Amino acid sequence: MHEDSSRPLPTGPDPTAGGPVGNDAGAGTRTPPTDATSWWNGDPMVPAAPGEDTPPAAGAPEPGGSVPWDAGEPDMPTAAVLVSVVERLAAIEATLTDFHRRADHREAVIDRLHEERLEQRSGVRRALLDPIVTDLIRLYDGLSAESERMSGGGDSRTSNLLASFADDVELALERCGFDLVRPQPGDRFQSGAQLAASVVPTDDPARHNTVAEVTQVGVLERDTGRVRRPARTRVFRSRRPGSEGSDATEASPATPAPPAPPAPTAPTPPSPAQSGL
Repeated sequence: MHEDSSRPLPTGPDPTAGGPVGNDAGAGTRTPPTDATSWWNGDPMVPAAPGEDTPPAAGAPEPGGSVPWDAGEPDMPTAAVLVSVVERLAAIEATLTDFHRRADHREAVIDRLHEERLEQRSGVRRALLDPIVTDLIRLYDGLSAESERMSGGGDSRTSNLLASFADDVELALERCGFDLVRPQPGDRFQSGAQLAASVVPTDDPARHNTVAEVTQVGVLERDTGRVRRPARTRVFRSRRPGSEGSDATEASPATPAPPAPPAPTAPTPPSPAQSGL
């Protein structure tokens, strides 16, 4: 059967003109919006007006605002980075702790070596100066005794000159690290730093076991506090009975050395008459 070309075709609105399409006149119609708010209704069928911005997506931050902080669990790469940072900080802390421990040990070794070095130098110095100090002490004792003898004889000029020499020797001893100890009369007798050369009787109980006179100065090593030679003194002793106690034992005079035995005499040769010649 041939289609009659003379039959009229169905007519309807032009799709390009915005009218109804198909058999339903109201279906598929799109009326252009008339207000500005209808452009942001999110309808994909309605394009944005020229020059207007694209509407923001759901959940996106507003223009000029800050990104909201997500308080949820961090994702796996972020957790791994945090764990790595913590491990590296722990390693750095352990390294610093070990460094400080080694530094403290090193400082302790340096201090110990320094003390040993000082002790060694002190021992060498003492060994070198010991004979010199001994001679200086003897020289001081001789000059002081001769100065007192000259003063007692009336020769004050010579006495003062010898006393000045003794003062120079004392300065030399001080430069060597030794001080002369001179107990004052009335000081309490000290058995460690003093030696009782003799006893002076007294009736005053307050003067018992005190220094009456210094017969020889003592020598004290300044650095170590060691008594090189105790001072020889005369000590007061009370005459009251029962005062011989511990103090008397401390202030007992030095025991004199026993006298030397007499030297043997050589036998006399016989006379000629006795020999029969």
